[in-house]
Amino acid sequence: MREANAWIDSFVEAQNKRHARPPELPDDAHRALLPGENVDAIFTWREIRTLSSALSLQYDNVLYLIEPTEQNRMLAGRQVTVSEFPDGHIKIAHEGREISYREFDKQGKVPRIQVAGHKRLGVLLDLIADKTRPFPRAGDGPRRNRRYVSRTRQNLVDEHK
Repeated sequence: MREANAWIDSFVEAQNKRHARPPELPDDAHRALLPGENVDAIFTWREIRTLSSALSLQYDNVLYLIEPTEQNRMLAGRQVTVSEFPDGHIKIAHEGREISYREFDKQGKVPRIQVAGHKRLGVLLDLIADKTRPFPRAGDGPRRNRRYVSRTRQNLVDEHK
């Protein structure tokens, strides 16, 4: 790692010498931010979502559960704005009022070692994962060729005996 850190400085310097070009005009054309401008707000990704009757919404494969307060219950079926800031945090708002929520990650990741701590079971899971990889060409899938499906199933059964 030390060698790489020492090398990167010389690499960046060489790249700058090779590709750097002087500006056509020496003046800086950037303007200063106005007092009311917020760069984080400007670079925020916003999407409109509709709250379900259970006060939930989905954004980026995560289910957001809105806190069931008196004010929030009246928002069922209404549209809210989901804002994702450059640093990654999420804000949910309705007509300018921020709404409190909890995240429910539907794609929770569990390390394989916790699922299959035993050596033989881990090998078996790797074998099954290799056998069930997607096919490279369209039309070669198991739904197109029933004999292939039965042969593949039989091969899996024979290999695990």
